[in-house]
Amino acid sequence: MRKILIISTLIFLIIFIFSFYIGQQKIGIKSINSFIWDSLPGRQSNQNEDFDLIKTILFQIRLPRILGATLAGLVLAISGAILQGIFNNPLASPYLLGISNGAGFAAALAILLDLSKLYIQLFSFFGGILAALLSVFLASIFISKEKNIIILAGVLVGNLFAAFTMYLKMVADPVSKLPAVVYWMMGSFANTTMKDIIYSLPIITVSIFFCFLLSWKFNILSYGDSHALSLGESPVLLRLIALLLTTMATSAVISYSGIIGWIGVVIPQIARLRVGPDYRKLLPISLLWGASFTLFIDDVCRIFRGYELPAGIASAIIGIPFVFFMIFKRDV
Repeated sequence: MRKILIISTLIFLIIFIFSFYIGQQKIGIKSINSFIWDSLPGRQSNQNEDFDLIKTILFQIRLPRILGATLAGLVLAISGAILQGIFNNPLASPYLLGISNGAGFAAALAILLDLSKLYIQLFSFFGGILAALLSVFLASIFISKEKNIIILAGVLVGNLFAAFTMYLKMVADPVSKLPAVVYWMMGSFANTTMKDIIYSLPIITVSIFFCFLLSWKFNILSYGDSHALSLGESPVLLRLIALLLTTMATSAVISYSGIIGWIGVVIPQIARLRVGPDYRKLLPISLLWGASFTLFIDDVCRIFRGYELPAGIASAIIGIPFVFFMIFKRDV
């Protein structure tokens, strides 16, 4: 485990540093290295106009999106790992519970109302939480002890919000509003700013902290509800707590990134195959691999000249074949 953790950390750091060298703005590797060298103490005298330009590009454009991709990757991977385990469903993820569609509908509504970016993020955040609450409420109506009933409720709520979003697309101005709605739904880190990170970081930090703190309790659920009850733990309460924490973190990420799927499905499955189902090992590895994978996806999106591929499309292109492979492997 220690060896895997060290290697995973090194890979993440390499991708993190490498991400500063990729972007639509043409800056040579030599120029970036010179900027780093000139930034060292005692070399301020060598700074010039190019120095200021590179500083602006690296710290105001690339750094925010790198941090945004890192946070999104680790949140989606950890959330997927927890939900897959507590619901015993390999395809469980925050998006399967309707969170993404709820956030998407709320963001589309804010765009149509011509609200500022801050309000779009707030609408998206509370839209995701509202969708999760509706899923829980709908699941509580069903007279069933099946723990996966909440996933069925999430699918229903997600499709309901998807229908609402399609209606908003239909009535949106095809010139000024519809393209913005469509682009937001595709998911991207291109417009991420440091303000987005600052607003989202407290919610994400608190949620992920409690996910790690309660990881040993989440392990209890893997042995069955009867085992949890024998230890004095309520399976329903633990699942609700896990759902609340993952919903808050995921909604905070979606508020600035848009909808980026499959990360919460793919990464936890790979990590589980490598380190097993123990959350004390699974969560740290999922965190590092999720962050590394999302950074890699964002780097791929930025290599095209003249346009940028939405991160949601890139993650789907890679994620869908993997899910197909997992299903095929199980059948074999």
